[in-house]
Parts: sequence; structure tokens; C-alpha cells
Amino acid sequence: MQKKLFTFIALLFFIFSQAQQVNYKRITIQNPTQRIIQNLADMGLDLTCGAVINSQGLQLELSKEELKRVKNKGIAYNVLIDDLTKYYADRATKNLPNAIQELEAQKTSLHAKAGFGKTSVSNILFDNIGQYNGCDEINWSTPTNFKLGSMGGCFTVSETLAELDLMRSLYPNIISVKTDASPNNNQTTLEGRTTYYVRISDNPDIDEANEPETLYTGMTHSREVSSLMNLMYYMWYILENYGSDPAITSLVNNQELYFIPIVNS
Repeated sequence: MQKKLFTFIALLFFIFSQAQQVNYKRITIQNPTQRIIQNLADMGLDLTCGAVINSQGLQLELSKEELKRVKNKGIAYNVLIDDLTKYYADRATKNLPNAIQELEAQKTSLHAKAGFGKTSVSNILFDNIGQYNGCDEINWSTPTNFKLGSMGGCFTVSETLAELDLMRSLYPNIISVKTDASPNNNQTTLEGRTTYYVRISDNPDIDEANEPETLYTGMTHSREVSSLMNLMYYMWYILENYGSDPAITSLVNNQELYFIPIVNS
């Protein structure tokens, strides 16, 4: 019985490890006919999300198993990128220093500071918060404390939690300590992580029943890390402009803003 159990566990580990090592390639199919496109659709390949038609033909990003099905149908293709995981990782590593440099330049740009003074949220949105429909884009000032993470410029889970702790340490009067968001304060995700929330308000450690509440969430689905970064940017913007921008101050003083930066962890 014990031998069978170990064999079963070993089999599960093998299946899991193989699932984690799926290799995707970017390919192109030259001048695809309608019949070829129909064959690809019949295989169950997604031709609406990620598929690109350009001068090189039909461009797809497929797994090894999907490519095997394409080959078995006798459909010719050329490989443009052999390992997409490595390609994106290398690109992120290469571009991150430049992205960090550009971000820091935005923070110190005199032009950006001057522009913000003319078109700040207090001047444009104070009487109509969130409903600005003008043609000109607002020249928002970049929050001083906003930075890029190590994962291609985005935060990892641990980096996100560290940011929440930093926010609390710098602005304890308007943001709460990160708190377990599960109903019983003891539930975790499938991979054993705790989902945290914070509250931004003029009394962050008290639930004021008479104030309206707004919930902001990020990372609801996999690969939506940009939603996390947008949320962190917004949070820093609120924290840094409270007390100096009338619209932000009014927002914080009259609402309870709840943030769950990572829903799906």
C-alpha cells in the first residue's frame, strides 16, 4: 500500500512538473487559406486572442502539443521565436533599467511639475470627480514613492506586501495596516497565501458606518499584473496628495476606500 502511495505521489509530481515547463513558440503560417484557418479553428486553437495577421502571414503563439497537431495536419509553418518564456524574460531584464530611469526622470521633471500645477485634479475634477470627459489628457504628477518591481518592472507578491507596509509606515493617519481579507481571518489561497486588504480614509483604523465605501481590486485573473501596478500607482498618488489637493482630500475625508491589490495570489 505504501509503495502504491509513493508511486502515485511521484506520478502527480511528474505531471505537475511537466505542466510547469510548457514551452510556447511564436510561429507564422505563410499566406494561410480559408481552409487552413478553418482547420486551425477545428483543432481548438484560439484565433481571436493573440493571433496576428501581418505581411509575414498568420502569427500564432502555440505550445508544443498544439504545434504537434498543426504538423499532423500537414500545415507548414516557420518558427519566429523558439522559447517565448525566455524571450519575454530576457526582454524584461534588458528593458528594466531604462524603464526605471524614465520613471525617475518623470518624478524630477520640472515640466511635469509645472504641468501638474495647471491641470491638477483639484482644478479639473473637484466639482465632478471621476467624470472628466475633456479632450486633453491630464498631466498627472508621478508619485514620488512609486517604483517598479523586479518582475519585468512589476511587483512580486512579497514586494507588493512590502509596499503596503511602507505606505502604512509613511502615512499611518490615512491608511490602515494590511489585514487578512478572508471572512474568518484564517483562510488562504490554493497555494497557501493570505489575501490582504488596506483601507484609506481619514480614520483608517475605524470602520465609519456613515461613510460610503468603494472597493478597488487588482490581479483578479492570471497575467493581469498591470492592474496591480495601476492600483499601487493610484494608492501612492492619493497618499502623497492628501492635504494638498482639495479633491483628493475630500475623497479621503468623505469615503472609505478599500484596496485588495492581489485578489488571485
